[in-house]
Amino acid sequence: MDKIYFVKGDDMDTIEVNEFLLNELDEYQLREVITWTLVDLQMWSLNDDVIASVRGHSAMLHEAILHQINKQLIKDAPYIDDATSGEEE
Repeated sequence: MDKIYFVKGDDMDTIEVNEFLLNELDEYQLREVITWTLVDLQMWSLNDDVIASVRGHSAMLHEAILHQINKQLIKDAPYIDDATSGEEE
């Protein structure tokens, strides 16, 4: 590993740091990070050894990430008019 990114203090705004770090990842790495995050959150939300508030918060974050992914997929999907879907032209 050539670089290790560590931001201390208030050198950069949190959003700038997030964007900077995400921009350093390639598409494969981004997918891996998102996958690991979703799996970790799902596992925490289902773990009976974890206090209920952490399980609930983990489930909420898991759902929020999935919602953002779905929202992006819908935004980028071609428009389909529900009134005419399934009809042949």
